[in-house]
Amino acid sequence: MLNKRNVFDVTVVADRFKNFGFVVILTVMLIFLVLLASFNLSDHGDQQFSELARSFLQGKLYFTQLPADAGLHDVAFFNGKYFWPLGPLPAFLLMPLVAIFDQFNLFFYQGYIEFFITLSIFYLIFRISRIFKYATTDSLYLALAFGAGSSYLHIALIPKSYFYAQSLTVLLLLLAIHEFLTKKRYWLIGLYLGSVLMTRITAVSGAIFFILMSLTSNKKFTDKIRELLEIVAPLTASFIILLIYNYSRFHNWWESGYNLQLVMKQFIVARSYGLFSLAHLPGNLYYFLLGHPLPIFRDEVSHVLKPPYIVADPWGMSIFITSPYYLYLFWGSYRDRLAKILWITVIATAVPIFMYYGIGWIQFGYRYALDFLPFLFLLFLIAIKQQTDKLSLKLKILIVVGAFFNIYLISSLINYTVK
Repeated sequence: MLNKRNVFDVTVVADRFKNFGFVVILTVMLIFLVLLASFNLSDHGDQQFSELARSFLQGKLYFTQLPADAGLHDVAFFNGKYFWPLGPLPAFLLMPLVAIFDQFNLFFYQGYIEFFITLSIFYLIFRISRIFKYATTDSLYLALAFGAGSSYLHIALIPKSYFYAQSLTVLLLLLAIHEFLTKKRYWLIGLYLGSVLMTRITAVSGAIFFILMSLTSNKKFTDKIRELLEIVAPLTASFIILLIYNYSRFHNWWESGYNLQLVMKQFIVARSYGLFSLAHLPGNLYYFLLGHPLPIFRDEVSHVLKPPYIVADPWGMSIFITSPYYLYLFWGSYRDRLAKILWITVIATAVPIFMYYGIGWIQFGYRYALDFLPFLFLLFLIAIKQQTDKLSLKLKILIVVGAFFNIYLISSLINYTVK
């Protein structure tokens, strides 16, 4: 009788902790939902894609009106006109919404769509975690880890044009990954990847994952060829569209505008070493792996700190500070085909990013890592699953505390980002 009561008591306690964990994660998610809504309904300046969408509606590929408060920073100047060097898809998707708002003399802010993009990303991470057989509550914690416990949080809260393009890229990559893990319609995966190419060209290396997973499968040769064509065809079509887009603006098939950008002096000097160069590798690796918050001193002599004591370095911070749970990657075993191909994809995407001259000024963490973060997060899911079937209490606390610590650090960047 005593043993039965003890078992019953242990079960009750476990259930209570389980329910408490569910209440905690729902409360935290609600807090971040309110933050997300309040930030995205505000004007943060740099609405280049909304202005470019208006230009597209007028049949122009250049800015017919420069974004208010954005100045000329990062625009490309050519033949007396100002162009936006980033991919055209984010602006193209805004065209119907901008047209509707224009009818009422209202400006369509990118944050309005950014809000729903971020909600979709939270949901997709939740669904992917469930596919990896994580419990519902654990999957919610994992969704919080990706959305708030990473450099993505700054992207979600401050919907500038650069950030809007990156959040759209993350969404498209996660849609492709979710499709691969479920129905495996390669033609749809190809469309998602083609859309990535027209949004952030540096992230299109993610196609390597889907191509290698197909080619190394046990399927018939003809099936592999069909799947390969279904991926490559939309990518090829998108590539041709970009070439035409480039030529129509700069009379050069290969010029996207990045070489013509009007940037600050420090970036002009950095670009003189090459748009892509090994010279940029140490700096990018430093901010990706070793960058840290900066102390705030009361004076220029002592080392006495004053509130807020530490602030985010706007040049970037280590992924292990913004997302400390990635330390679990060091305890993973990556011998199976899926894990190996994920690592190949992460490295293939990261190398050109780490060789790019622009480190990502005014950012939280190392935001360019978002181009490969969806695949790195899958490796994190694999590493955790190898150790336990459920998230430990320690990891859950790390995720929640890390998310609120990120908010604390991001608050120090507001003066840089909010106009």
